Amino acid sequence: MIIICIFLLGFVSLGFQIILVREVLVLFSENELTIGIFLASWMLVVAFGSYIAGRFSYRIKNLPCFSDILILLTGIIMPLEIFSIRFAGYFFQRTLVEMIGIIPTFAFSFIAVFVIGLLFGCWFVLATEIYSKKEKYYNTAGKSYTYETTGSVVGGLATSIFLIK
Repeated sequence: MIIICIFLLGFVSLGFQIILVREVLVLFSENELTIGIFLASWMLVVAFGSYIAGRFSYRIKNLPCFSDILILLTGIIMPLEIFSIRFAGYFFQRTLVEMIGIIPTFAFSFIAVFVIGLLFGCWFVLATEIYSKKEKYYNTAGKSYTYETTGSVVGGLATSIFLIK
């Protein structure tokens, strides 16, 4: 069951990342620099979430229950993220054709992915920790990355096919 959870983490995270990139591109006038800023923010925040989970996962008594809470929070926050990005243009742009500057782009990209990136980073570390306890040995990080990457590939393909139609 935990393997399916790790697969779904990759599937959902990359699919959602593609959707967010498209929304941010619409907001910031389809600038290629925006993609780089967004992806850098995403990687930084997910890494920070992984770091936090790695530092404090040993203190959590019931990892599966806490992981379930993270999954529930992720499902609640994902639609809120999309709506916040769609309506952010009303706050950043004075006119419809105005291009938003580089500083607001950095700030908004970081803020937009902060909560969801933390959740995805924590989710992966906790799922790997649960998987290593079920397998009874500690060399499961490579397998976790394999399942997560497989989910990412499938999620990226599914999202791209869905968005093309």
